Amino acid sequence: MTSRVIGLSLMLLFMLPARGQKLQEQRTGTRATTARAAPRLKAIARRDPFKLPSPRVARPIQGSAAPPPGRRGLVVAELKLKGIVREEATQAMIAVVTNGTNLAYFLRESDALYDGAVTRITPDSIEFRQNYLDEEGLVRSRQVIKKLTPAGGEGP
Repeated sequence: MTSRVIGLSLMLLFMLPARGQKLQEQRTGTRATTARAAPRLKAIARRDPFKLPSPRVARPIQGSAAPPPGRRGLVVAELKLKGIVREEATQAMIAVVTNGTNLAYFLRESDALYDGAVTRITPDSIEFRQNYLDEEGLVRSRQVIKKLTPAGGEGP
C-alpha cells in the first residue's frame, strides 16, 4: 500500500508543472515552447540537392556592369604586353598579356575581350579593335597597338 501511495504522489508531482503551465497558457493566451515542440525548419530556405542550379544568364555589356571573369572580362586599356610565343605545330602567334591584377592571359587572334577583340599578333606587337562610345552615344571602334618593349637590362 505504501508503494502505491508513493507511486501516485510521484505521478501527481510530475503532472502538476504541466497542468500549471496549461493554466498559465490559458490565462495569458501565449503558448510556451517545450522540448517536444521543436521549431520546424522552412523548406523554402533549402535547395533541392538533386536539382542542378540554374546557369547564370549572360547579360549584355553595359557601361556600369562589372566585367565577367576570365578572358572575356579583359579591358584593352588595362592590358600590358609581356611576351609573344609561336606555336611549333601551327606556327600561330600567342600573346602573353597581364591586366591590372597582374594575372597572365594567353591571347590568340580573334579572341573576344570585354571592349574589343584581338585582330592581329606580330612578333613584336599585338593589335586590338577596341569598341567605345563617342560623344553622341554611338558605338565606334578604333585600332589599338601594344608593342613589346625590352625589359630592364635588355637592348640599347
